[in-house]
Amino acid sequence: MSENYETLPFVDARSFLDALRRSNPRWLHRGASLTPWVFRGQGNADWQLVPSAWRATIPQSSYCKRILAGIDQKHAQKVIDHHHRLPTDLQIDIERVRHQIAQRRYEFLQVNAFVSLADELGMNVPGGFLSNHIPIDFVPHDSSWQHPHPAYALAQHHGMATRLIDWTQNPLYAAFFAAEEPYEDCLEMAVWALDTMYLRTQLHWRELRVPRSQIGFLHAQAGLFTYNYCADHHFVLEGKWPLIEDIATSDALKKLTLRRSEAGELRRLLFAEGISRAHLMPTLDNVRHTLDSLWEEAATDSLVSDAVNYEKGKE
Repeated sequence: MSENYETLPFVDARSFLDALRRSNPRWLHRGASLTPWVFRGQGNADWQLVPSAWRATIPQSSYCKRILAGIDQKHAQKVIDHHHRLPTDLQIDIERVRHQIAQRRYEFLQVNAFVSLADELGMNVPGGFLSNHIPIDFVPHDSSWQHPHPAYALAQHHGMATRLIDWTQNPLYAAFFAAEEPYEDCLEMAVWALDTMYLRTQLHWRELRVPRSQIGFLHAQAGLFTYNYCADHHFVLEGKWPLIEDIATSDALKKLTLRRSEAGELRRLLFAEGISRAHLMPTLDNVRHTLDSLWEEAATDSLVSDAVNYEKGKE
């Protein structure tokens, strides 16, 4: 089966960065000053654009299994009966509905726990608390995902499993996230590029933007999210979650790949551009982490030279 996106392979870090710059004609239309493209870095070029909540490991987790065990077929049938406007001849797999309910409940409960603990610690949560009611709808016109609560974006941005996918408007930031911790058992890392103008033509796919003043790291990373508000309906009917790759075209979705062996060189070049963990997640701990990483790599030759020259200057 042919891919619905274009793959652009690179063998060295410098040409990879040159291809990614927003001013590159590939991303910036002639005469324009803003690009509609957004970018996502991944440490393994073989990984799909799968939201963390839909990864294969989630249903295998003990927490998700406990949630599924608490959902019997009677409850699943109640959810099906709730959708009285569905075609009467439509055959719905009740086991799929059980898994759809469990996945939504899993996602809600962990985001709700994240929000509650963050608030307990005095941290700001955009949009306030989530409702204690978990909607049971899964058809598009009733979907509770028409407008996701901003707390899902905060939770996703800090590593919780949600159906949102993180993107950035700055392709060099995406390059850093691809290179920071490339997956050990792979040959290449990747930066995905998505044309949001095309995304807006797709009925079920949307962008989610949260005011960056409310999430500090989101501001530092020029971040935004994508989601499919018909995902539950798609899963119930098709038995799988929808992916952007399923509906994309090669003009709207591209994957730029770079050999994993170039990760260190890519991080060095990005640091020279003012891009590192400390820059994108500015905390004092990440300042230390960034410097430790620099000093451990061959790129620290210049820092060692600076230290030697400093000592000579004192003599």
